Amino acid sequence: MTTFLIRQMHLKFREFNSNQRKFASVLLASFVIPLSPTDWKILEYGKIPPNKVSFNEGSMEVKVSSSNNPIIFPMPEVKEYQGFEAKFSVSSNPMPPVTEWDDDALVRIGFVAQGERTMNKALLWLSPSWIKELFKLAPKGTGIDKIYFFNLGRPNQKIGQSRIFPGAKELVSEEVISNFEEGKTDYHFIHSFKTPRKIAGLWLSMDGDVTKTKFDVVIKEIKLIEAEEKSNSF
Repeated sequence: MTTFLIRQMHLKFREFNSNQRKFASVLLASFVIPLSPTDWKILEYGKIPPNKVSFNEGSMEVKVSSSNNPIIFPMPEVKEYQGFEAKFSVSSNPMPPVTEWDDDALVRIGFVAQGERTMNKALLWLSPSWIKELFKLAPKGTGIDKIYFFNLGRPNQKIGQSRIFPGAKELVSEEVISNFEEGKTDYHFIHSFKTPRKIAGLWLSMDGDVTKTKFDVVIKEIKLIEAEEKSNSF
């Protein structure tokens, strides 16, 4: 009888611990990025025609027509996050297959990580406007690591394929984390960073100027996930 009671208590304790872990796993702090025009900076890359960006009922619509431009969200507070979640739709995939990785991508969702890289005023003054805006995202007394882009790749790109962006002074990296599928319009990214990063801003890029392509993207949600478990005391 005593052995039976001990076994039952042990099973109940295991069940309690299992439920507590499940409970803790859903209590991850997150920051939902607002999708309203007052929160974002819509910039241009020199002579490249800019995308048409509009906001409607909590979403962002980007119309690409042989165009590209930086779409930037400065974080109100720099905090450490472990990953992100994003929901968006793509109208079509007019881009040719990748034979050599060019500059264009259907969707790049980028995160500007705080780091130690800084630029002196003279060098910054001579830099393109996008680099000036990049370093403005760093809190006072800090610098920038780089922009980490996570891409919706073309059908023949390999998931996990990555590179340092050419000609960007090692300020930009990109990685394919999902591929476009013919006939599919809605996409849902859930991705963990290789290490938690302090995020100073978001940087979106829908890019069709090199391939001279035309498509639409609707951003429905972007959420940063903080790896912090919360437990209750009993």
